[in-house]
Amino acid sequence: MQEDNAPWHTAKIITKYLANKKVKRINWPPQSPDLNPIKNLWKYIKDIISKRRHKVKNATDIRQALREVWPQINGNFLLKLYDSVPRRWEACLKNKGGG
Repeated sequence: MQEDNAPWHTAKIITKYLANKKVKRINWPPQSPDLNPIKNLWKYIKDIISKRRHKVKNATDIRQALREVWPQINGNFLLKLYDSVPRRWEACLKNKGGG
């Protein structure tokens, strides 16, 4: 499983659960949108949600907002993110991980 080192990924309960399920974890640098296009998708979703008149205040609001936003995401946007992965990784390797 690929994940960054965000605290919710490294919490003891999560670590224990994944170890019990024998899930292999890949070390991944935190805050790496250049390597993980899902971060770009989440930013895109957050940007749309943050423009809403009614702000998200709890888990129920988040679920509702995601139900409303997901149909607005253009399939071409997702394909563009997917197609960008090799170029992003190549640039990272070329720069030895630097920006």
